[in-house]
Amino acid sequence: MINKKNLSLMVWLIVLVLGACTFLFMDRGQFNPETIRYVVLSYGVWAPILYLLMHIVRPLFLVPATVLAVASGITFGPWWGTLLDASGSLAGAMVAFSLARWLGKETVSRWLNQFTHWERWMVDEGFRTIVISRLIPFLPFDAISYGAGFSNIKVNDYFWATVIGILPGAFVFNVLGYSLHDLFSPLFFASLGAALVLAISPWLFRRLRRNYVKQK
Repeated sequence: MINKKNLSLMVWLIVLVLGACTFLFMDRGQFNPETIRYVVLSYGVWAPILYLLMHIVRPLFLVPATVLAVASGITFGPWWGTLLDASGSLAGAMVAFSLARWLGKETVSRWLNQFTHWERWMVDEGFRTIVISRLIPFLPFDAISYGAGFSNIKVNDYFWATVIGILPGAFVFNVLGYSLHDLFSPLFFASLGAALVLAISPWLFRRLRRNYVKQK
């Protein structure tokens, strides 16, 4: 009989093998926003459903979330694209979190016993940590999801922190995708600037808070 520990190892092995194979053998020249747009739109009225399904399975195959975000803007426009991208990103984040929490936390927690400070930090500051991590567009989206699942952060904290953290980036990258038809438009440069602001937002926030504390 297969116990939970062996089942967990088997599932993680399958996930790692599938992800590695996808990463190694994927034609990266074909995996771009325009190709995704073509494939998604070929399904007609089912296009939004297919796009959401791509987001849900994406964490299993190490596919960059930003590519799907830009593709959403190209395919559905900035408003519907943001809604679909944020919904799909949240669903994918919960899939990765749940996999780590249900199948891996027990095993990893033994290894993490020596990192009790980190565990306490995620309990006390997990909400803020996830929000800030999600705001930074170039941090690995799935590593954050899996890492949170291995920690002791509450599910509700993780869920709402992810919702808050992904919305700005979803909007910015969807607008960026939508503006790609004209690389010299003000909208394109504005979205690039907004993406840069998101990337340095944690540093800006710390700087502003430090100045505020000094003034007081």
